[in-house]
Amino acid sequence: MSDPKAITFPTPPALPPAQYFNVMRVSHTAGEFFFDLAQYTGEGGTSASLVGRLVTSPHHAKAMLDALTENIEKFESAFGEIRALAPRVSGVQ
Repeated sequence: MSDPKAITFPTPPALPPAQYFNVMRVSHTAGEFFFDLAQYTGEGGTSASLVGRLVTSPHHAKAMLDALTENIEKFESAFGEIRALAPRVSGVQ
């Protein structure tokens, strides 16, 4: 595969609108990682509305973790530490 830095992401004209999420559940099998993305408003109890699901290989999940870690470090260098808003909710990671 070519250098990942050379990959471009052209925006298709029919790109669906972005979905905001503030809750994520991560699960896995031996061959895949699942990321369930949801929006929780706090209204109506403990239910969150699922807005999307990502499925990827363990290799790409690890690459996502590395990229996220690198970008959080850059963000915190520029804007200061990101503090957690609340403790983890049972069943939600």
